[in-house]
Amino acid sequence: VQTTKASGTTDVTLSYKDQNGNDATCTNPTGFPVEAGRAVSFEPVFNCGGNTDNGSVRLTSSDPLVVVFDGSWGEQAGWKTAYSGIPATKASNTLYYPNIFRRVPDNEWVQWSNLFVQNVSNQPVQARISLYDTGAATPSMQFTADIPALSAREFNTRFGGTGGNPSSDAFKVLGDLFAGTAIVEKISGPDNALVGVAHNFWGTTFFGGSTYTASSAGDAADTLFLPFATRKQPGGSWTEWDKGSVMNVTGSAVAVNIKYYNVAGAQLLEVGPCTIPNQSVESFNSRYGCDGVCCNASDLAALGDNFQGGIVVEGATGSKLIGIMNTLYPTRLNTFN
Repeated sequence: VQTTKASGTTDVTLSYKDQNGNDATCTNPTGFPVEAGRAVSFEPVFNCGGNTDNGSVRLTSSDPLVVVFDGSWGEQAGWKTAYSGIPATKASNTLYYPNIFRRVPDNEWVQWSNLFVQNVSNQPVQARISLYDTGAATPSMQFTADIPALSAREFNTRFGGTGGNPSSDAFKVLGDLFAGTAIVEKISGPDNALVGVAHNFWGTTFFGGSTYTASSAGDAADTLFLPFATRKQPGGSWTEWDKGSVMNVTGSAVAVNIKYYNVAGAQLLEVGPCTIPNQSVESFNSRYGCDGVCCNASDLAALGDNFQGGIVVEGATGSKLIGIMNTLYPTRLNTFN
């Protein structure tokens, strides 16, 4: 937690909730001062006393703050993650998650997702969660959930949701090769109360986990910039590749063009136009090609085996696109909005 104040100290107040909406103070600090230009770190505790749940934190202060969260799963060395704290001004009635997975080919888990939705208001919110397959204009799965005041709920495509709602078996309707999007919409409760993040898990031997922040329509634009893209296969062995995903929330289908530039600013490749239905996604992987029908692996091979640069995604003027980038390595990965 860092303050942006030029001098003096900022007093920070913290509150903790488990996923049932109960206070979860445990041994956590309920407040501390932060000196100007300094940062304070702390590790919240939720598994204490009669509480065995995960939870969420709210930080408030009289001065602006910046916050990051750094997490890990201790027994799985590859599962480390980080994301920025979300300001209340970014809360929305509708959240968009461009990359959601449930992939179990031959009964072996290779990708799954954990959606978190936090209610930043002092009143309960009921939300609808819809999951769309790549290229689909209608959802493959929908369910509702009640989110207590100041609390967060999780929805895991492998293990099920908070308190078994929905159950792990309910997600089987997605099939065993699902790669798509999720949308969380307020049904009832106060306006602009929802924020969220998603954990994605990759690989059969704890390849890695990564996290990104759910977006709102206010984050969308007709042109997206992905500042780091890579495709490296020296001597035939893969060392780096990427998977970019672009979600369309325009209200109708949008055609996009995906342009790859090297570090010298030269355009090396253009993919598209790719038509993305409303609420759906197209993902383009520099090793394996597109999740949809827009490209294949041989198209991306035109980048060569030592590519590093950036990507520009261009949609029609006024369209609303949201994107994330996954950077992949043989034993780890990271994700950025």
